[in-house]
Amino acid sequence: MEKIILTISIVIMVLIITIVSSAFYWFQWRPAQIRKECGVSVSKIANENKLSPSEGSTLLNFCIKKHGLEK
Repeated sequence: MEKIILTISIVIMVLIITIVSSAFYWFQWRPAQIRKECGVSVSKIANENKLSPSEGSTLLNFCIKKHGLEK
């Protein structure tokens, strides 16, 4: 009986850790990485093509939307 309770407790703890880790990745890490990559890409393109700040901002917004962060 104690072995079953211990096993169930371990399974529940693993599930909780998996859910929390997945939520952190999806809502914190992934968006930060996408914004970082878009910023680097847009900066490089803006410098090569001498884009104005408003054009760079538009391109950044497009990149962020393309990767599914905003609608």
